[in-house]
Amino acid sequence: MSKRAVIAAVFVTSAFVDAPSYIDTGAVSLMGILTVIFAAILAFLALVEIRASFAGLCRLWPLSVLFAFSCGQFLSHTFSVQAAQTLCLQWIFLALIVLVSNGETYGIDEASLSRYLQHATLFASICFLGIFLAQGFGSQGVGAISFIQARSYALFALLGISFFAARWALGFRASLWTAAALILLVAVSLSRTALVTAILLLPLSRLQSFSRRNLKRLLALGVLACITLYCLVFSIDALRERFVGDNTVQDYVSGEATVDTSGRLAAWGVTLVSYVDSPWIGKGPGSANDLIDDVLARLEIGHPLNEYLRFLHDEGIVGLLLFLLGFGQLLRLCWRAYVQSLARELPDAVFHLATFLALFAALITMLTDNTASYIFIMGPLGVMVGVTLSSLSPELAPAENALNPDALPEPGIARGGL
Repeated sequence: MSKRAVIAAVFVTSAFVDAPSYIDTGAVSLMGILTVIFAAILAFLALVEIRASFAGLCRLWPLSVLFAFSCGQFLSHTFSVQAAQTLCLQWIFLALIVLVSNGETYGIDEASLSRYLQHATLFASICFLGIFLAQGFGSQGVGAISFIQARSYALFALLGISFFAARWALGFRASLWTAAALILLVAVSLSRTALVTAILLLPLSRLQSFSRRNLKRLLALGVLACITLYCLVFSIDALRERFVGDNTVQDYVSGEATVDTSGRLAAWGVTLVSYVDSPWIGKGPGSANDLIDDVLARLEIGHPLNEYLRFLHDEGIVGLLLFLLGFGQLLRLCWRAYVQSLARELPDAVFHLATFLALFAALITMLTDNTASYIFIMGPLGVMVGVTLSSLSPELAPAENALNPDALPEPGIARGGL
């Protein structure tokens, strides 16, 4: 199977978001089967290009060491389905980055990936809109049981919002309306973290350097984003109920009301209490999920609902530090690719900015969700990061351009490229 076919399959399956997880095939869901299949295919492709793959793994050494460490943990603990799934997801994300950024592109470029992402976002959004029109908000939130879960759609939609926000920031003005429509769908999903993140992506997309002028513009747009969030929350009754319940903002300021965390505080507390039993190397991949299933089965959440706590529990301080180093490296390299393309006035700057925004959004949502546990997020994101990293030219000095506002063109130079 070719790389292009695998990547197309990643986006096709991701367009269904978490629907495959509701199809029970016996021991595991269809989502679990797809995860194992993708992991096996990517392992085969890595072996076919073993020298290039090894070089790529060495370049991304923090995530590679984390994966090797997790494998060691997996072999030293009792087997569990959660552990195997967690390990497969780590490998899929890492392998997609390495395989896509190495060697021949086989037609895998920014333009084709942009089409895949737009089509997948459109399909998922139409399905979710159909659920909303059929069910309304419901007592459990939109799509809580049927086909696509509301929170899952909101997380996936952030990938599309990142892309359209990047297009808007670099001169495609009409893309702002598409991003706004997706943000409205995220709002009716009642996912608080996803909504806040989605709105923040718009001002962040306008950041081109760390000059005083750009930071002032970012601050002004951030204030406008906060006003937009306030208007959205208090214009949709179900969303207002989700954010503040029957209380007022003044009740929270005065301490007379507390935020409804949907079981997160309980999950975080249980995870931290268990973590201290093995603080340095953790209790092995998947152990946090198994813990939540055992102790908080009544909440039916299945995750610690914080990716950083999950890594801390499963891999200890060592694993969490490797995770932070690895994603910090990816953020830095994606930003470098964006600045480099912007300085050279290349149309692929749109895609590289979208990748940076999507990676940033994933890291933010990991504070209140287990984003890294979802293949429909980490699969497309891994491909996007791989394509972005493949564009880096080592002979340039992008770090200097990033701090020099005069070295960067104004938005609009990428017009017409995608």
